[in-house]
Amino acid sequence: MITHVLALIRIWIDIIRLRKGPDAIPQSTVVLAVAVALWLGGSILLVLAFNEFDLQGFIVIVLTSVIGLICYAAILNLFGRAARLLQTLSAIIGCGALLTIAFAVGKFLLTLLGGAGFSGNVVFLVVLWSVLVEGHIISRAIDRPFLLGFVFALAVLFLQLYVDMVVNPFENS
Repeated sequence: MITHVLALIRIWIDIIRLRKGPDAIPQSTVVLAVAVALWLGGSILLVLAFNEFDLQGFIVIVLTSVIGLICYAAILNLFGRAARLLQTLSAIIGCGALLTIAFAVGKFLLTLLGGAGFSGNVVFLVVLWSVLVEGHIISRAIDRPFLLGFVFALAVLFLQLYVDMVVNPFENS
């Protein structure tokens, strides 16, 4: 079991490095469940890295993530690639989980070493890279050029940011 999870993590790392696509992920609900479990753990870790556990902040993270996944499912459907949904969602969630965990640990360490301003720059770079990764995954899933996948990923990010601003209007000002 552990060797299977480690192999899966290696695949997600290769996807994060833009070397593989979602087709490298096994089409399995178990894989999706592992990805979701990792993502939930990483999201809790991220909320804790910024401050004490904030249930509302965690709920907003889950809400905006689900909205993004629904958008990606709609894109796959629009391009006639609904059969790739399980692999694509597993790739997006799994890669997002690894990036979230790396980001949470990195933010904690960078805040200790370099102050909050330095860690803010890292936040921007991780978000930018995650958009590139999601664009890569979507472009491979719909068999279209990377630029189109990147545009879709940017659109999803902007929608998620908008929802976050609507749900948390005072925290974003």
